[in-house]
Amino acid sequence: MQKTFDCSLFFPRQSIRLEVSKPNREKVVASGVGRLIYEKRTQGGITKRNLAKKWRVHPEVVGLWERGEHCPRVRYMPAIIAFIGHANWLPDTTFANRLFKHRMLQGLPKDGLADLLGVDPRTIARWERGQFPSSQKQTEIDLYLGGKNPQRWPRLENWEKGKEPFPS
Repeated sequence: MQKTFDCSLFFPRQSIRLEVSKPNREKVVASGVGRLIYEKRTQGGITKRNLAKKWRVHPEVVGLWERGEHCPRVRYMPAIIAFIGHANWLPDTTFANRLFKHRMLQGLPKDGLADLLGVDPRTIARWERGQFPSSQKQTEIDLYLGGKNPQRWPRLENWEKGKEPFPS
């Protein structure tokens, strides 16, 4: 469905026509986390209102996520992943993807993960865009992400409670 708007009121000396089309619902639902929320919710016979109440958001927000018009905030991701039952839709093939997936699973904002790792939040953003840390730092972070050395890095609970993540 397309709508055409005449812009002669705003630009009287130029003939400009804008065409606006509504996104195709099937295409939008067919991709991303919104599709997974929609499928799981409809298969389970759960209403948007009930799901929104469980996640403490407005029911329209759930609809926006399902239609792909907005992405859920990081703090809602652990509940969404638990609802869907898996996080296979989050790729983990590269270092940047593994870092992003870990943040989503934990519900950590960039500054939260930065505090845990002892780096600046902008550094986390650069790493998630594909820039690499030093090989030693990347190895340490990969160990942390893989959970192979839990004593090396502070626990998530310390960050959530506002405690100093690194003991002095």
